[in-house]
Amino acid sequence: GINAEYMGVDEVFNDNSNAAVWCCREHVPLSPATSLMDFGCGTGMLAELLAPDVGSVVGVDQSEAMIQHFQAKIDTPSNPLFGKAVACRAFLDEEGTGLDGRRFDLIVTSLTFHHIVGLQRLCGVLRSYLRPGGWLAVCDFEKSAISERFHSKKVHSSVVAHGFLKGELSSLMSEQGLAAVTEDIPFAVDKACECDEPKGEETLSFGIIVALGQST
Repeated sequence: GINAEYMGVDEVFNDNSNAAVWCCREHVPLSPATSLMDFGCGTGMLAELLAPDVGSVVGVDQSEAMIQHFQAKIDTPSNPLFGKAVACRAFLDEEGTGLDGRRFDLIVTSLTFHHIVGLQRLCGVLRSYLRPGGWLAVCDFEKSAISERFHSKKVHSSVVAHGFLKGELSSLMSEQGLAAVTEDIPFAVDKACECDEPKGEETLSFGIIVALGQST
């Protein structure tokens, strides 16, 4: 089934305005002609928020459960994704041959990078799916003295990096030939986190980093 913790993170972001959405609306010329890929789309929350601003959406995730949830939104007539989105459990390669060779004006990914080994390669892979002049927006949480507590200990085995320092994401993009347009920490989110007994949990605030690079 769908990981309840990540569903909870979706709700936190939905309540606090998603940093990636803000960044894209602020810096990317979105229009009905814009093609969007949401990489690591999860339940589709980010794609759902951006759908009214773009013409088409492809949600990509390795989790069949997440793809099913995303598809359920696509199939709902009242949802912004209805009629303009497809969900794919796809493997993206460095040659850009996945997704039938399709290219995108904008690729967004939120709370995905901290789970992945080999981020330089991943940035290169995502870049290969951008059209010339296309944009890559990466959103994740800031590394800090408390960032290890963003996730509960039971899922730490799936976490590669407990957040990122400002500058790390834009450096990854630059190393793969993307122009680092902007990197900021525009929002913080409050999240209930585990703590020692007897309280059980406490609410902590985490900075959210968003980096935006453009294909040249």
